[in-house]
Amino acid sequence: MENLNQILIDGVEATNNNDFDRAEEIFREALKNYPDNHIVLYNLGIVMLKTEKFSDAAEIFEEALKFKNTDPDIWTDAGFAYQEMGNTEKALSCYEKALETAEDKSVILNNIGTVYFSQENYKEAKKYFSQALRENREYTQARQNLALTNTFLDVIS
Repeated sequence: MENLNQILIDGVEATNNNDFDRAEEIFREALKNYPDNHIVLYNLGIVMLKTEKFSDAAEIFEEALKFKNTDPDIWTDAGFAYQEMGNTEKALSCYEKALETAEDKSVILNNIGTVYFSQENYKEAKKYFSQALRENREYTQARQNLALTNTFLDVIS
């Protein structure tokens, strides 16, 4: 049996090289020997996100959370999968759980802002984009999202 660290390295390398079929194969094979390993599950979930299999990704992240429910990255990516599926309530719930344990909350706050923006709740979106920038002043995506939101608020006021 191959060492788990080497399996993870190979799977992540395949993912980084956009060889998603190979990455999925590596992680699914690893799950046969390590079915309760949240890191293997998380990486498989990432492959599902990158291939836009959002329902599969959400299911895999939920499985990973059974073994490590304090990992903010798993909660964040589960939230993103649900958001892409249009389940904004579940997405927000996942993002809120991620906020509980994340050290850097800027990405999560930005993601929450995008949920509200997609619902055309621009005031709430602005609040979260602003919070993301307070967390990380260099966060370009949050800055762009805030500028766009301010434009929409100017138009509707």
